Amino acid sequence: MTTVRIRLIAIAAVFVGATACANTGGGPRMTTITSDPAGATVSVDGYGKCETPCTLALAEDADILIAKAGFEPFRMTAPGARRKLTVKLELAAPTEDVEETSLPAL
Repeated sequence: MTTVRIRLIAIAAVFVGATACANTGGGPRMTTITSDPAGATVSVDGYGKCETPCTLALAEDADILIAKAGFEPFRMTAPGARRKLTVKLELAAPTEDVEETSLPAL
């Protein structure tokens, strides 16, 4: 083997080793977040990030809020080593009484 080829192999081995260490440590991990229903907004540490389904790099101590109009917001701390998180959002209870006159006629 030539010296250049040996150096390239050594550099590749170091890169793969460093990447593996970074993914098993306490740093951010890629997590795919889905919701039922889809289209919820995911914010991390108070900043809007994406609409479900989406994939984010999450630190272990990140505060996550998943919200959609008409549904109760879902709050949690980052799911640690989980690669996939699926959240079923619950319908929000009505906040006002519905008047009979506002209902469509049958």
